[in-house]
Amino acid sequence: MSWREQQVNAFNQPISFKQDVELIDYIHTHNYTSALAHGDVDYFQNYINFVDHGPVEFCIFILNKPFSWEDLANNINYIIEKDLIADGVAYLSINKFLAELPKTTYNLNDDYDLAIEDYVKKHINASIENYYYKSDDHGQYFNFAHPTTRFYLRKNDDNN
Repeated sequence: MSWREQQVNAFNQPISFKQDVELIDYIHTHNYTSALAHGDVDYFQNYINFVDHGPVEFCIFILNKPFSWEDLANNINYIIEKDLIADGVAYLSINKFLAELPKTTYNLNDDYDLAIEDYVKKHINASIENYYYKSDDHGQYFNFAHPTTRFYLRKNDDNN
């Protein structure tokens, strides 16, 4: 059973996560009909058609398993470079509690959430359109169903 199913099943009634609602609203507001999908994205199949390869306008990348920052940067940069059209957007949602310590020491902010933003600014080849996080998350925001650390990353013209 997935983390999402476990958290949803804890309730005896239908429940919506703020992160889900915001992503669905973003999809509808921008009239996206298809997206490249990576990670824990199955829930969103009812809202957008998933395609296997680019070029696409939109990508949904939800990482809710242990990861390294270096691998994440390599993976998302590959998607941005190879699979997004010019000015396309990658939605990146990561479970910050499952990140492995970096292999390299970086000069980043002492605040973990701001250090994540610093890392993305320095290592992801896209502009941060929006960055959302919950510094006080102790499980009440359903981080393990849909991570609360979220970016909308816009491919720059010089990323082609």
